[in-house]
This record gives sequence, structure tokens and C-alpha cells, in this order.
Amino acid sequence: MLGSDILLDGLVIDNVAVTDTSYAIGQNGLDILWIQGASISNGFTMSGHTTMAWGATRPSQSNLAFQIKVGKLKPTAVEPTSWGKVKALYR
Repeated sequence: MLGSDILLDGLVIDNVAVTDTSYAIGQNGLDILWIQGASISNGFTMSGHTTMAWGATRPSQSNLAFQIKVGKLKPTAVEPTSWGKVKALYR
């Protein structure tokens, strides 16, 4: 939808700050913030801030939204036991 945008920032995962943000603008805008390298088998805690903005026409249905997806891309022999100090961020 033209005239709309969404910002995801201030992410903290298991008390470790994610120093990057995700920002998408306008019709079919897409930005992916990919975070990897953690063992999440026993769950995790995520917090942060999302700001959604639009012009004169309010978005309807799923025209302004974000998703959080969790999964495993490929099997690994050993998983780390914690987030550690390094997170890999891909755009």
C-alpha cells in the first residue's frame, strides 16, 4: 500500500541486543532481518519495538504486517548452547 511503512527495531533476544533493524516502505515493500546461530530448542524470549505508519488511507487486511518465522535451514552436527556474543545478520 502506498504511503505506508513499518519499522522493527530495538530487538532483544534472550537478553542480547540485535543491533540491526528492519524497515520496509510502500506497496510490496519487503525487508528481511535474518538472525541465525542460536539453539532455540528450549524456547527463547524476544522483545522489541514495531512502528507502523500510513497516510490518509488506513491499510486493510494484511496490507501492512510483519512476520516472525522460526526454523532450521539445515541439519547440523552440534548446536551452540547459547546465543553467545555473535549473531549473523543477513540482508
